[in-house]
Amino acid sequence: MVEERTGRPFSEDTPSSAQEALERLSKGTGLFKAIRVRDKEGPLEVTIDHSRMLGSCSLAWSEHPRLHERTGCVGCSAVLCAMARVHKRPLRIVSVKDGKGSVTYELERV
Repeated sequence: MVEERTGRPFSEDTPSSAQEALERLSKGTGLFKAIRVRDKEGPLEVTIDHSRMLGSCSLAWSEHPRLHERTGCVGCSAVLCAMARVHKRPLRIVSVKDGKGSVTYELERV
């Protein structure tokens, strides 16, 4: 469903176009203010600025503090799945930081 609303499957994107793919996700669904990708030589860094999903993300942080270390809330999980599809390989969460409205993940390519 999410991929349909973005206009093109994430699997058709390449890692170099990950930022563009996630911008489609952000604008196509209206669920996020912004999604930023920083592809360092080692781990990937993805920052998700929530809008509509902020309430559920905040609730997940307060009621299930370790959830984001494993899969993320519903919104974060959608972004992480899109990243894995763009990269055409599994990604492992190395670390996560709650920025009160934004979440920053460091991801390792598996």
